[in-house]
Amino acid sequence: MKRKSPGKKAKPKAGKKAKPPAKKPRGKAKPAAAKKAKPVKYGAAKPPKEGKERKLTKSEKKLVEKRKALMKEAESLLTAIVTHPMLKSRGEMEAAEGRLISMYKNSDEVVQQYILFILHEQLSRGSGFKAMHNFEHFKRVMGEKADVLTVRRAVYRSMFNFTSSLEGLVGLLMLLGELGDAGAAKLISYHLTYYSAAESSANQMLRNAATDALAGCHSLYALDVLLSYARYSERNERILFSLGEWERKLETIKMPPELKTEYLGEIHSLIMGEGGRGAHYR
Repeated sequence: MKRKSPGKKAKPKAGKKAKPPAKKPRGKAKPAAAKKAKPVKYGAAKPPKEGKERKLTKSEKKLVEKRKALMKEAESLLTAIVTHPMLKSRGEMEAAEGRLISMYKNSDEVVQQYILFILHEQLSRGSGFKAMHNFEHFKRVMGEKADVLTVRRAVYRSMFNFTSSLEGLVGLLMLLGELGDAGAAKLISYHLTYYSAAESSANQMLRNAATDALAGCHSLYALDVLLSYARYSERNERILFSLGEWERKLETIKMPPELKTEYLGEIHSLIMGEGGRGAHYR
């Protein structure tokens, strides 16, 4: 056999590519560090923070606490009103009404809106007058699992609460008239609209009370409501009487003379009616 010369390399066979020599790693390769598994959190994801909440100042904290105290007192006063005559005497009810009126007139908008809210909730009880609130009614509403004492307690409240009867709702409407500002007038007009949506003797009575309450307000918005009803509804003596009250009241209200003249002219024309017919309430 012939020996290959040491200086010559063997040629690769035709059709096959020579593989490049594998590079030897320098040193020992470090194993990849194992990643720690994140703990799974259950429940709703926390919303992203938009920034740190501003801390209230001492005066702001004091205002918040004052509002909370007034709101709590307003709830107690309304409870005293609606539990007449079973738990509170007439004198106690009238004292609660006087305190609530004073609180409303001397509080800020936040407390005023809350007082209007709780009054609205009580006035809304009138929507259920068509149903007889007896044991079977509340058992059906509360479900079969409701215990007897709870159902019976609901019947008692329905029987004896002042606002579960027409005279109680009339009283609250008159109370809103005593509050008298634009917010109170708007709430009266809301319920007047509801009472006008369906015809019944009860709704007629509440419409009359709401009309009288608007006559007791001092906000011009109450007068605007009465004028709207007087213009576009059938001739209503109750509304005309309330407009007569406003006619006298306008004489004492400070406003631009041209606006006062416009209001008085429209009131006069609505009271007198077409062709001078009708009675002028004085």
